[in-house]
Amino acid sequence: MQTFDFDKKGFMIGGKRDFLIGGEIAYFRTPREDWRRRMRLFKKAGGNAITTSVPWSIHEPEEGKILFDDVDYRCLTEYLSIAKEEGLFVYLRPGPLIYTELFGGGVPMWLYEKYPQVQLRSADGKDIDNMLSYLHPIALEKFREYYEKFAEKIKPFLISAGGPVAMIQLDNELAGIHTWSGTLDYNEESMGFLREDGLYTQFMKERYKEIGALNEAYKTEYTAFSKIDPRNWKLEGRERARAEKDYHDFYCWSLTVYAGKLLKWLREFGVDTPVTANAANAYLLNYMKELSEEMKDEKFFIGFDNYYALDVNWANFHPTPKWYMRNVYAVDAMRAMGYPFTVLEMQAGAYADIPPVLAEDLYQWYMMNLGLGMKGVDYYIFTGGENPEWMGSTTDIYDYQAPVTADGKIRKTYYALQAFHRFMAKNKWLVNAERVNSVQVGVEWQTMRGNGYAQFADVPETLATEDRLIKGLSVSLFSSCYSYNFAFLTEKLDRNRPLVVMSPEVMSEKAQKNIVSFLEEGGCAYILGTLPSLNDSFASCTILRDYLGEIEEMPNPSKKPAVLLDGQRVFYVTCPRALKKIPEGAEVFAQDADGQYTLGFCMKKGKGKVYYLSGQWLTTDMVQVHAMEKVLKDLGAKPCVEHSNPSVYATMLSDGTNYGVFLMNLYTGAQTSKIKVHCGDCVKDLGTVRLKAGEIKFMRF
Repeated sequence: MQTFDFDKKGFMIGGKRDFLIGGEIAYFRTPREDWRRRMRLFKKAGGNAITTSVPWSIHEPEEGKILFDDVDYRCLTEYLSIAKEEGLFVYLRPGPLIYTELFGGGVPMWLYEKYPQVQLRSADGKDIDNMLSYLHPIALEKFREYYEKFAEKIKPFLISAGGPVAMIQLDNELAGIHTWSGTLDYNEESMGFLREDGLYTQFMKERYKEIGALNEAYKTEYTAFSKIDPRNWKLEGRERARAEKDYHDFYCWSLTVYAGKLLKWLREFGVDTPVTANAANAYLLNYMKELSEEMKDEKFFIGFDNYYALDVNWANFHPTPKWYMRNVYAVDAMRAMGYPFTVLEMQAGAYADIPPVLAEDLYQWYMMNLGLGMKGVDYYIFTGGENPEWMGSTTDIYDYQAPVTADGKIRKTYYALQAFHRFMAKNKWLVNAERVNSVQVGVEWQTMRGNGYAQFADVPETLATEDRLIKGLSVSLFSSCYSYNFAFLTEKLDRNRPLVVMSPEVMSEKAQKNIVSFLEEGGCAYILGTLPSLNDSFASCTILRDYLGEIEEMPNPSKKPAVLLDGQRVFYVTCPRALKKIPEGAEVFAQDADGQYTLGFCMKKGKGKVYYLSGQWLTTDMVQVHAMEKVLKDLGAKPCVEHSNPSVYATMLSDGTNYGVFLMNLYTGAQTSKIKVHCGDCVKDLGTVRLKAGEIKFMRF
């Protein structure tokens, strides 16, 4: 086998930078006699790695009866031997939870039937049937026994032993099983409530140190941390928000405890392979920030799952601009955590027959992600087969509309994968390329990770931040000549690029101080929404507001559906507050439609410059796009790709020497656009580009 490694930039295969290209070929579904042929089909399509889950439920059908290699669908070691012979890396996913449309998500049903206390529990005490509470000691004890046998079987096949197994997943889609059930986990035994040695008690001790500090924050009179019961709050307002946030943070931290136990066992059992975690979608990446920090000294990375439609319940049946804009966040979240942009489950089919999975849609989807700088991809699934009896949760024959059918035939989608991999091989320099951006959009992990607890503090703009980023800011920026990336406000900001912040009422003290330092040192910013008044614990914090100067606000008396931005009437910009007083030295740049009330100002601050608009941004017309461009130009933003048609989106990548632009028509009709690209000090006119419906065209220059 070749050597395999990775770092924050990407993957090294055989000591050289290369794309990781994997696909799911499950040994427990795919006919044993066809394993080799289907692996070769994947290699022929351009793949260099294969993935399979190793279902606990299949290998331990009865408690204590752990079976490997006795029947075809449990012959893991033969499968790994063939993969080695075929020169393919293997990515193993042993669970406990693997989902993959198996009944119970791959957890054996005897566990739930014999030990119902291991189930997920909501705050009101309701057990969620057949949903695992990760940290329940009985569940952990039972899985550990299986894990040891699994480790024993795979050790001869580890890459360190000359075998094909290059990566192992720690569970699957952490937090997904709980959030999809509409609750965090409140299982008393798992989470350690009302016990001095309980996990929750220890977390709260670490956070507040002294019970008096917690009582001051919560306005309570607890006598000990072990007396706190998060299932029965008698709190309101900011105190309730603070307590719910603490529990949300605790839940995210508990994921690191869970993953840490799985990793510890692997190492104890002699498995030295690098490990991974995958988020079920772009925004569940935010739940993994603590895990990322905990694993900083391990050979570990986080990826995410990326589907545009799996059944008729999805809002869209094909790739859309909104999906693309969400993917931008996923890329930048992974990069901020120090990992290469990797899709650990990339759609290659769907568990439902309706809607159809079309080759044209898949190719477009793959090119969209490559245009964002994707370095690794693992297709779900490449091929399927028959589920072991009564193991499937959706079907008996798990075909998945995959590129290779359950009975081994080749679909048109196979050739979409093959064409995409040929493009990657032809443009291998992209493995070292990153997106070229001229604007940074500031966000916070906490605000982006599903902050429903904020509802108790009456902070509507905080609750709406994510939605307004996608429907407002992202659309304006994609339709403009400026490209952007998400920048996390508690990390170092680039003073050479303007910062745009869709500011909520809640912003951490660290983020507010960071923006102040950014302006003091010469950075330029456009702040929309409101100026934060609370920190991330919902306590008063006005560092940014105080820095800008004395500001007085009042309800906006104007009812007209437009504002004046530098004299230009702009609709769909909602400003609920007018400014009675603006800081000394500031100039008015935004007013109500009649020019009576001030809605925004601009001013020099520190060595930089700042614009503030007391409203929210929804993009519906080019008027909003041009208004955004005008401010960004004044703040020093440099154009990236000029396109005469705002509905043709563009991303530019560079490895420092080469430049390339992905031009995207994500709509169902043909479009044309005149294109100019700015690369360094050079401007290249690419002329008029014609794009077919759904086409993504790459141009290197």
